[in-house]
Amino acid sequence: MRGKAQKKTDGIMSYSFFLTILILAIAAVTINYLASLPIIHHLPSTYDFKRADWMKYVPQGAEEVSIYNFSQISMKTMNESLFPNDALLVIHNFKTELKVFDVEFIATSLYRNPDPNSEDIALNIIRPKHHIYLALEGEIEEKGEMRFPYKNHTVVQVTGHVVNKLPIVTQTTPEYVKAYIVMDEGYLLYSEGMRGLDLVKQSIDHAEEPSQFFEQQQVRASLYLLLSEEGDELGFSYSTFPYTVSGVSSTSTSIHYEEGLVIVRYVFAFASTDEASQGLDGIKKANLEAVEFQIYDNYIVVTTEYDGHLLLRELRSL
Repeated sequence: MRGKAQKKTDGIMSYSFFLTILILAIAAVTINYLASLPIIHHLPSTYDFKRADWMKYVPQGAEEVSIYNFSQISMKTMNESLFPNDALLVIHNFKTELKVFDVEFIATSLYRNPDPNSEDIALNIIRPKHHIYLALEGEIEEKGEMRFPYKNHTVVQVTGHVVNKLPIVTQTTPEYVKAYIVMDEGYLLYSEGMRGLDLVKQSIDHAEEPSQFFEQQQVRASLYLLLSEEGDELGFSYSTFPYTVSGVSSTSTSIHYEEGLVIVRYVFAFASTDEASQGLDGIKKANLEAVEFQIYDNYIVVTTEYDGHLLLRELRSL
């Protein structure tokens, strides 16, 4: 009897040991699985980003908005020979040329061209330094080809050339085209081509009322996650052009330069938190050099760091 009792006790102990191991194994698998799930951060109930005055000129419907802040680039890098080409805007028969460090910044918004075989239409919002602004204002008054009164402004037709990324790429002699220009409150609004006149007029209209483009929820959230409170980015962009990872509805990029280090941040917008979680692997594969990935509701924020000598390369890709 005692032997049978001993065997029964041994069996119970063996079963208990096996059950304990099984429970521990299941717990380990569960813990590993939960640890593998991305941490979901949440946007605050109310949020916004630091607005800039130039944003009032951006009409609705832009597919991309980007800015190069040449004042910040000059101050942060202390390198006035950074750009291979310093020409920014050239107008035919004008003595005054806009060079990179003659302006504080250039912001560009792109709009879909109704002609699918043509390039998108660009509106350039340029902030020249004061003496350059006055010199251009005088030459436009004297040499403008045609004038189109509009509300309290005059849109002037010129023959000119501006390329969005002209200062950071090597360019050949520019091809001059008909363009439309208006001066307003220290800003120069410039757009080329047949639809340029309409776009400049739309820009004037939007300057007189709150900018609806930057009130869009996805734009506000993306720029809130993207931009610093100091506003010291060398440049940034917001784009709804297709990205290599499916499900991305917009891509935002900013560039900082601190102590010889280039810090590039991306914000990818998705339709939902679930889609953002599912798209994380694809975003990681597309950004192999990144040092950090975070999910904020339906947005993925990616941070990448590069050595300072790659600054021009990153500005080109903005």
